[in-house]
Amino acid sequence: MLRVAGSLAVLDDRPVLAVAGDELLARVGPVGREGSEAVPAPMIRAMENLKLALRLRIQRGSIDAAAAEAIAAALDAAAQTVERS
Repeated sequence: MLRVAGSLAVLDDRPVLAVAGDELLARVGPVGREGSEAVPAPMIRAMENLKLALRLRIQRGSIDAAAAEAIAAALDAAAQTVERS
C-alpha cells in the first residue's frame, strides 16, 4: 500500500526509492544485453551503492527543495551517461 510518511513516500513499509532500486535490479537480472553474459560486477556494485545511499539519505530526515533538486540532477546526469554508453 502506498502512503506518505512525513516527506517520504512509502510502499508496503519500504521507501519508494528503495522499492524502485529493487525493481531496477530485478529487471536487469543475472544476464546482460546478449542474454549470456552476466551483468558486470562494477555495475551491480554501483547500483547497490546508489540504492543504499538513497535509503540512508531518506532515513536521515526531511529532504528540502534544494537537496531534492541536487539529488535529481545527479540522477539525471548519471542516467544520461548510461544512455550514451
